[in-house]
Amino acid sequence: MTNRARIIEIAEAEIGPQGKGSARVYHYWREVLPPSWSDAQVKLYAKTRDWCGGFCLWVLKQAGIAQDIYWQDGIGFLGPAGLRQTKTPSRGDIGYMPQPFQHHLLYAYEHDGKVHSVDGNQPDVRQRARPRQGMVFYSIEPLLPRAVPSAIRRVDEIDMPEAGFVRGQKHSVPGIQDKE
Repeated sequence: MTNRARIIEIAEAEIGPQGKGSARVYHYWREVLPPSWSDAQVKLYAKTRDWCGGFCLWVLKQAGIAQDIYWQDGIGFLGPAGLRQTKTPSRGDIGYMPQPFQHHLLYAYEHDGKVHSVDGNQPDVRQRARPRQGMVFYSIEPLLPRAVPSAIRRVDEIDMPEAGFVRGQKHSVPGIQDKE
């Protein structure tokens, strides 16, 4: 599987309910904010900030291609990561909608004039399809040569006991039925 395909696979594995301040959103921010940030700072950030960009960076880190990149408050990660704009996005590239909400998304593909993506902070993680108008895309190509294969982890291999997520256990979310 290519790094680009892995990015979308990881993002799609996160589809479902989470919200600002949730344990899962805290986990995203804990991994993408600088290690110098205290747990209290990360918890406050997770409760008060939109997390679409943090989610995109978290996915890139899980795919092993952004290990040394951290979110910069007020700046984000696109510029610091050296990502350049592209008019021809590829799977796994970052989409950005400057108006009205400064929203980040993971580009999956385009079909019938619509961009299909995986988005965080919607208020959950979900797949979206929307017109391309107003979107700017950033290529992750400069990051691919820096990929760290040993860093690739399946999302279901991550233990998060503080949030009640432990490998090998079935997890349920109130109001959501598992598909058997």
